[in-house]
Amino acid sequence: MAVQNNKIRVAYRPAGSSDPWQVLRVTEDDLTTSTTTVESEEVRTDRMIDDSSTTSIDPEGSVSFEFTADTFDDMIEAAMHSTFTAGEVIIGTDQIKFDILKSDTQTDRHFLFENMSVSEANIEINEGALITGSFNFVGETVDLAYDPTGDTFNDTTETKVINCNKNIDNATLLFDGAGASTQGLYRVLPRYCGHS
Repeated sequence: MAVQNNKIRVAYRPAGSSDPWQVLRVTEDDLTTSTTTVESEEVRTDRMIDDSSTTSIDPEGSVSFEFTADTFDDMIEAAMHSTFTAGEVIIGTDQIKFDILKSDTQTDRHFLFENMSVSEANIEINEGALITGSFNFVGETVDLAYDPTGDTFNDTTETKVINCNKNIDNATLLFDGAGASTQGLYRVLPRYCGHS
């Protein structure tokens, strides 16, 4: 199984598929569940609440990253509701969802967040700094005791973290023909990174 540098591994695949999991390069995550409960308004003589019940457990959260070529193409497409065509992606109407598996590899606990949509994307580009960002997700269901036995995992990408200092000048040399997001992003980055 592919693992990340720490005990937490985050991987994704198209929602509902049995494809291999793609391990994602992240700096941190806060994938979790939010719980909605309702309480009875029944009046009791002992002033206690009669009943409280959970009405929903919703998966949500985000992953933060340092931008690398090829790594985040799928997430960018999901955020834009479209796919890359000739190195560009425009806002579309396609609903792209993922199943996301968060694993604690030390305790062998696995949490499956199903039908996760990218609700927000953020990429920060500052001159002389690493390009960073985050993707926020909302989902439909969560399996808090997922068993990945028999699942396969693809290793993380090996591309370099891109910064706004030197990698932009060498974009063609470093990433010639690499991922679709890299090609489209490099049309925008020089403007923000002080390069022409």
